[in-house]
Amino acid sequence: MAKLTRTQVAELRAILAGAEAADDDINRPDVVLMAVKPTATTTLDVTLPDGRVVTEVAKHSRPFVRLDAATTALARFIVEHS
Repeated sequence: MAKLTRTQVAELRAILAGAEAADDDINRPDVVLMAVKPTATTTLDVTLPDGRVVTEVAKHSRPFVRLDAATTALARFIVEHS
């Protein structure tokens, strides 16, 4: 593959910075991730004022691990192709 242009590298680095910031936000200690459920099934489930039921989601669950893997892969791609 040909080397990336400076403009392409700059654009990819901006995208990478945004993804890394999102990952940092998700992993802040004062952030809790919740998922909506159809009904409460445990005492750990929370019913919101609008009636939706939510439960805490582990920060290291699959979607967020993929975000970390994607930022790592993008950073490696930038280094290898610039």
